[in-house]
Amino acid sequence: MYLKANHKGGHVYWNVVESITTPKGPRQKIVMHLGKLDDDQVAAIRLWLKAYPNKKDSPLLIKPSSVHVRTTFLHGGPFLPWSVAEELGLVDLINGVTEGSRSDLDVGKLITAAVINRCVDPVSKSHLVEKWLPKTSLPLLMDLDLQELHNNAVYRAMDILLEHKTELELALWNVLKRRFGASPNALFYDITSSYFEGDGPPLASRGYSRDKRPDRPQVNIGLVITEEGYPITSQLFPGHVPDKTTVEGTCKRLRDDFAIESCVFVGDRGMITDDNLEVINSYRYNYIICHREAHVRERLAPVLRLHEDEWEVVDEGLSVLDVEVEDQRFVLCLNTQKAVDDRAAREAFLEIGKTLIEEVRDMAVRGTVKDHDKLLKKVVKRLVKKNLDGYYDFKIPPSPARDIEYWVIKKKVENDALFDGKWVLQTDVQDRSAEDIAKMYKRLSAIEDVFKTLKGELEMRPMYHRLDERVFAHVFICQMAYLVMEIMERRAQKNRLDMTAPAMVRAFSNVTFNEVTMGPDEGAHVWRVTELDEEQRKIMLALEIMKKNLKSLERVEITG
Repeated sequence: MYLKANHKGGHVYWNVVESITTPKGPRQKIVMHLGKLDDDQVAAIRLWLKAYPNKKDSPLLIKPSSVHVRTTFLHGGPFLPWSVAEELGLVDLINGVTEGSRSDLDVGKLITAAVINRCVDPVSKSHLVEKWLPKTSLPLLMDLDLQELHNNAVYRAMDILLEHKTELELALWNVLKRRFGASPNALFYDITSSYFEGDGPPLASRGYSRDKRPDRPQVNIGLVITEEGYPITSQLFPGHVPDKTTVEGTCKRLRDDFAIESCVFVGDRGMITDDNLEVINSYRYNYIICHREAHVRERLAPVLRLHEDEWEVVDEGLSVLDVEVEDQRFVLCLNTQKAVDDRAAREAFLEIGKTLIEEVRDMAVRGTVKDHDKLLKKVVKRLVKKNLDGYYDFKIPPSPARDIEYWVIKKKVENDALFDGKWVLQTDVQDRSAEDIAKMYKRLSAIEDVFKTLKGELEMRPMYHRLDERVFAHVFICQMAYLVMEIMERRAQKNRLDMTAPAMVRAFSNVTFNEVTMGPDEGAHVWRVTELDEEQRKIMLALEIMKKNLKSLERVEITG
């Protein structure tokens, strides 16, 4: 057994090899990859190997009692998102935009560590430095000296980050366009809410809660993503702010901060007002906006009846109807399964109304309530409470009333049925088919998946920060973590691996970086990464990560 040099790319890499006999003759078998070594290390290892001569059928002899695993770091889970962050150049991008900030901190490394933590095992910013980072190989991968960091280091880095948020978002946007094929042709905008434990920061207030927590103060978070699914920018608003009031500011940021001169702005029901459509056009953007059905029923009902035989099937379970009303283009979309569900829901809804009326009718039959006006008031009050007013008509005899006759208003039900399974898109895009418009809008659902991931795996909420600035920075860190995970998933799909980013990270959770000592007086220190199993090798291949990168920290030191 001996040392052999391998010259590659202008560098010298060392391996421990042994000669073996094969059917094709003598061959050299690599026993251990040692990587780069200096002259003193080469001399020490050669001397050490001579002390354990490799005789025929005799391996390098080490007493089991002299082998000790000294340190184990979590390596595989953090390594995957770290590799993507490296490809993005995240550390350099952050340091580039924060250069000149009065701080002795390496903001790029600290924020990148916080981003990777969100992808792997989200913890509080104070625990990040105190408990999580020391257990991982990230300080070694990033050359980050934890001894120089204090408990509030990440918070200080967050404060600096927020001062340069727009600059960093623009830098990331340029990387996404240049290296990952991101396009501004269609941009999707939506809003979610995130609640706080306790009072929250000054920005927090009560409002419509997408988290079903109306009892908690919240902020609203607006997010813009590309057609490919990459997040571009996030904004924060007070918890009570309506969606429709945020459109103009978002368009302004896209044009002024990101230099996006043209795009199709795709938004949901809460965004649409005549004023907002004019605003979008004033920035020379086109739009695809989903209408609240009630707002256009009266205008579109005659058109639906007129063109009921002209639906075009564009996908399994999806049909479209392209119409023009008052010089405006509408694309009506029909989901056949949703139509069945809507019809069943309406029938159940009407049954509730029937039950409510029957209860009052029993009062009249029993003579518990005899006055005509009181009976009418009871019926109407119950139906209004369940939003069923307008679906029934009544005949109540004059006082004393002995019975109530009632029936469903068929015209109202027929008008509802006309819109079963349908949603209405309004657009000023003229050079795309109705099928393209419908499918483009359906991609808006991807932003809902982003929100689920932010609040789920990335644990964006509940939030505990008490300063508006920290909340902004926390959301931005989560946004960058999502970007890293999205790149992982898109690359895996490109290479035919159907696996989510969290699943890939979990698959590497047992891959550790270990320090092992061996030999007399623990004279040999060996740092090794856990060997990969078949699934892990497939993930590495799909993510286009070289095995040598995973093992870049491996080395051997001979001290005795």
